[in-house]
Amino acid sequence: MLLGLTRHRHYVHTFGTEFAILVSRLLVLKVAGSYWDTVGFGAFVIARRSTGLLALPVLCGMGLAVTRYVALARGGASLRAANEYTYLRACTIVASVTLLSFAVLALATSAPLADALFGSRGLTSLVWAIVLAVSGLTAHALAYGMLRGQLAMARANVLQGINLAIVPLSVFLVPNLSVAQVVARVGGLWSIIGGAALFMLMSVGRNESHATEPIGPVIREVLSYGAPRVPGEFAYGALFSLPAIAAAHLYGLEQAGFVGLGVSLLAMVGALFAPLGLILLPEFSTQAAKNDIGRVKRTALRLTAGCVAIGVLVVVIVLAVLGPATERLMGPGFVPAVPVLRVIAFASVPFVAYVVLRNVLDAMRTAPLNAKNMIIALIACGIGIAAGDSIVGLAWAFAGAVSLLGVLTVLDAWRVIHKDLHHDV
Repeated sequence: MLLGLTRHRHYVHTFGTEFAILVSRLLVLKVAGSYWDTVGFGAFVIARRSTGLLALPVLCGMGLAVTRYVALARGGASLRAANEYTYLRACTIVASVTLLSFAVLALATSAPLADALFGSRGLTSLVWAIVLAVSGLTAHALAYGMLRGQLAMARANVLQGINLAIVPLSVFLVPNLSVAQVVARVGGLWSIIGGAALFMLMSVGRNESHATEPIGPVIREVLSYGAPRVPGEFAYGALFSLPAIAAAHLYGLEQAGFVGLGVSLLAMVGALFAPLGLILLPEFSTQAAKNDIGRVKRTALRLTAGCVAIGVLVVVIVLAVLGPATERLMGPGFVPAVPVLRVIAFASVPFVAYVVLRNVLDAMRTAPLNAKNMIIALIACGIGIAAGDSIVGLAWAFAGAVSLLGVLTVLDAWRVIHKDLHHDV
């Protein structure tokens, strides 16, 4: 009874926080659309997408690994004697090494990196800002992942809400900032807040009784789980970044902004259902470790059916109001983006299925099944973009790739659950 009430509170808190983040992201797009012209907006959207993309290899899967292994350690299902704080320390060591390597490489190649991301070597200041933002996201992901693994969702949601809902909006209170200045200030605040949270968690760990397990084997354990997922996570980031970056090179920053707006809106639809995964991954991990596969199956089927039904309703509403809503929300300068937004909206339903069911695959398999699906979807997107000859064709390539991702995830989740249910693997 108490466990049920606790889980209910977790869902309420998490949905509330993620909804606040969703509203904040929408407001950030609206404010940015009026803060700069459409070219500046395009650069801002690409900078945001690039930050998320580059943070993925830097994290090396440690944000996900710390959640899973802390949950296993707390449930007594860990294969090692290491406690939860040893896992946090191991994940932090890995991420610190990769972050330092990334920062040195990015700053040494800032001009060509700016050309690759924005189609202009004159935007090297944005590369410096992105490095700072990636640093902040890394600290935030580790602290947030630790709290998720502990199922301390109240504290996790406070951290999430401050960094992802309040900070990005608060920076725009200062007038007349450049795109690089906005990104750098957001990154600086993320670094301070996320770093402080991580430091406090580490301090608690130093006061806990430690296992005798050396840190080296624990690092290898978390790397064996996280590292194979990096290609898939990077492919995911690339899938949601490539359309805007390709549009910047092929059609200019203004058109890239239109595509980036559509990608951001699709990501927001997924964000409506992401809170489920934030709680389901540690829960599914614990249930799978206890071989309670029937419960995993029942929960996954119910949630997927319900979420897809809601996703269909959301798409119908969005398509009905998209034209006037875009003009009212973003301004007359964004009316030409409507055809692109309509195309991308069609990918919402399969994307919702992916958002829910990816947690089943991560919880029940060490093998990176999501990575395989992501790489296939990214390749499909790249082929579609190369074959197209218009901005709308580029949008169709992205929507088709996301739809393929959803279908592959559904098929894999079905196979994994049924194999474990009937063969006790």
